[in-house]
Amino acid sequence: MLFSQKKTDDSKYLQASEIYNWARSLIDKALQQLNLDLIEKYSTCGPAITLHIHGSGEKVIKVDLVPCIAFGADKWLRNGFRTNNTAVETFFIVPKSPKNLKWNSRYWRLSFQQQEREILSRKQRLKPALRLLKKARDTNGHHQISSYYLKTIILWEVEKQNSSLWEHSLSFVFMHLLTVYRECLKSGEIPYYWNKKNDLLAGINPITIENNYYRIDRIINTIDRNLQDPFTVAKLMLHPWEYNQLMDNERESIEDEIQNNKSLCTLL
Repeated sequence: MLFSQKKTDDSKYLQASEIYNWARSLIDKALQQLNLDLIEKYSTCGPAITLHIHGSGEKVIKVDLVPCIAFGADKWLRNGFRTNNTAVETFFIVPKSPKNLKWNSRYWRLSFQQQEREILSRKQRLKPALRLLKKARDTNGHHQISSYYLKTIILWEVEKQNSSLWEHSLSFVFMHLLTVYRECLKSGEIPYYWNKKNDLLAGINPITIENNYYRIDRIINTIDRNLQDPFTVAKLMLHPWEYNQLMDNERESIEDEIQNNKSLCTLL
């Protein structure tokens, strides 16, 4: 047997909690044996066990370790799931329950991370624009919108749009994705890419979704009204302290340029 009976329940279902605890115990033993001073601690969030590794100076590198079980092409899902059109055949399941359901040790979450990586690869401005979209979410407090929800929006857009879209400027691609995000919030739906019967926003309070929609709508309208102001996006996307730091750096840059010009004039 691949797993002992201790990892299954009375009905022979593999228990997600037991596999997670088993993986966590392996990491504990490994860290004790290695006795690495660089690893300060580890934390847990969802199915991930995150190592906090000290880099140079005060930098901390976070490495997520996620227990999973791999399946091949012969186990690819049917009944509403899309066909795998990528070259990657292996997919995974990880020990995590759906957000809107009570914890049940029989629940496992599907992970098509490798397929998604291939779909999003070689798309010029796509990934930088996605990072900006995440920044807009964080700054505006959309705490219940996970990074995967935003990634799902991108997956649908890659399917819908011509590949030339991602060759446009970063500002153009970002505004396009921000507008698509607004429309998803307006409709109250982000269909799961691999099975559109599943709405990723189903477990979020409709009032929260509506409030998020109005915040993004305000951002888009403000940018449209102030296209000549190069700092409009910064004002809307950054926290106040980040914006102040940006402006301080901008002022220093201008002052340095003035001083350089004065020095040049003196030499001439």
